[in-house]
Amino acid sequence: MEDERRVIAVSLLETREKFLALAKSLTPAELEMPTENEGWSVKDTLAHAATSEMGLVATILRIARGQTSPRPGFDLHAFNREQVVKLRALAVDELLARMDQSREEVVRTLARLTDEELATEGVTSSGTPATVRELFGMIGEHEMMHAEEIRRAIGRR
Repeated sequence: MEDERRVIAVSLLETREKFLALAKSLTPAELEMPTENEGWSVKDTLAHAATSEMGLVATILRIARGQTSPRPGFDLHAFNREQVVKLRALAVDELLARMDQSREEVVRTLARLTDEELATEGVTSSGTPATVRELFGMIGEHEMMHAEEIRRAIGRR
């Protein structure tokens, strides 16, 4: 299982490198462009990326500890909107630093979990059933989905 953890960690680090390369290439005008997420600019999408990962870590830990149902009354969309509003004033460099910190925490969390915890299945805040192992994959997929949204917003492929 150590090999599996290493593969997951490498994949997450590669995904982050690609996302950061895109983020660092954005011009001030591109940062202000609207995305398909209603009310969000490209910079807002970066703010979301800077906060969403720690929410996923909390979900991973909740499920790994046996709390396999979603948090009652939790509104994921409202939470995401609130987090974006809170971080909107931060500079891009600060958002990128938060992303570095959150990815480090993801990799540390992956290393700490037992094989049994990785296999634990639960339900995410969005209602998606997944094992803890699958949630680590979803982190990278989520990031790449938002990278594609950014590319579409700025007209890059």
